[in-house]
Amino acid sequence: MNRPLTAAAGYAIAFTAVGAALAAALLLRDVLEPGVFPPFLVAVTVSALYGGVGPAMLATVLSMLASYYVFLEPLYSFAANDSALSPQSAVQPPGIVARLKT
Repeated sequence: MNRPLTAAAGYAIAFTAVGAALAAALLLRDVLEPGVFPPFLVAVTVSALYGGVGPAMLATVLSMLASYYVFLEPLYSFAANDSALSPQSAVQPPGIVARLKT
């Protein structure tokens, strides 16, 4: 007979799943490059399956923060990369759409 999990257990599953996903992504970084994010997708799925919506949302945020901090430039920092925020990045997508329409 299955008993439903408590809310605390669901959130504990989210933390544990994201921690395991981070460890797996670090261990398999060379194999998964450039897409090191699939283990985090598994963590969110497991959190949703066993914990529900709240733990899944927590796992999503934790996965985003962990992957941003560990895998994206500049490494081990939450600072934004200046090249990603250049004025061209704001102008470029409309230009691409305009070219596709012609």
